[in-house]
Amino acid sequence: EPVPASPSLDGHWAAVAELNGKESKAPQLRVLCRPVNLSDLSEVFSEADAAGGANRFLDSVTVDGGSAYAVQRDLTTGPVNGGEVVAFDGSTFTTIMDTADWAAGTGPNNDPSTGFGTGIIGGTMRAISAIESFVFEVDLGTGATTIVATRADLTAASGEAASATIPSIYDVAPNGDIYALNDAPGIQEQLLKIDGATNAVSIEIDGATLETVVGGTQNLDGLAVSGGKLYIGSDASDSIVSYDLATGTVVTELTDPQLAAVTDVADIGGFRDFFAAPDGKIYFYETTSDHILSFDPADPTGTIATVISEADLIAGPAGSDAVNQLAWWNGNLAWTRSSNGFYASIPEPASALLAAIAGVGVLARRR
Repeated sequence: EPVPASPSLDGHWAAVAELNGKESKAPQLRVLCRPVNLSDLSEVFSEADAAGGANRFLDSVTVDGGSAYAVQRDLTTGPVNGGEVVAFDGSTFTTIMDTADWAAGTGPNNDPSTGFGTGIIGGTMRAISAIESFVFEVDLGTGATTIVATRADLTAASGEAASATIPSIYDVAPNGDIYALNDAPGIQEQLLKIDGATNAVSIEIDGATLETVVGGTQNLDGLAVSGGKLYIGSDASDSIVSYDLATGTVVTELTDPQLAAVTDVADIGGFRDFFAAPDGKIYFYETTSDHILSFDPADPTGTIATVISEADLIAGPAGSDAVNQLAWWNGNLAWTRSSNGFYASIPEPASALLAAIAGVGVLARRR
């Protein structure tokens, strides 16, 4: 059915109806026409767009090729009732994994809660549930979903009595290896590795070493894999360090004063997602200034810069400075604001602009 018109867009929708000749009655076609944001920030799709009328919570969006894959939580019958993955190719939403696929592969009452590190390798989504602390895969061709490392597997590898607790801090390397923070209560934070080929779990950085790497305890917050190194945000030292996966060499890449100098705050307070982008840069979200920043790993101090300020985020289509998982859409930086939408740092594509000028845009959804 047609998307309900906003009262402020009655005239706009009247023009749509006139151009269409009549309302679409196709049960799986949604006619969507909204003003195109011509600023530098644009909404790619909203949570409501991805949900298609269902009761869903937009968790994260990961891009592979020309499609954005949204992980959604099903809230139909309670706080958690399963998960779903839908793909958006720029005009059409297609369900890849439905709640039945999720229940068959993980159990009916588990929460996907994919956090900030989801990756797609060779047509397979690899992710960790930050609520359930298990590693799962989704075959993007068939929707088949599998737990490939259980919480018990992670706990056994950790060498700790406390059950492994994986928050939203992890990243998937280009070869499929996953590096994930274990911050189970009462332990020194440690970094686990889930092998991309075998899914075997091991300790990549033990608690004592990680404390040295980040300069304190319980204070790793954000990481990305690039060029054989982990780039880690340290809340303890308010700095960004690199850890060479081959040699274990640790380098402080950017200090608190260097980061503060390109924001509007005097002191950096924390980090969220880190993202190794196709343009070779590392992008990250800083939680005190609420800026998105970037640097080139070849010259961090010479290239650190604000990409999107807090003021621009708030003035943009999201209307908020909250940023969750970073991504890359149509050659530009993009991000998810959970339970809100997926946004990009460019105007809408020319095709969408032409559709808006014509007075109509069509967004179809196949289920």
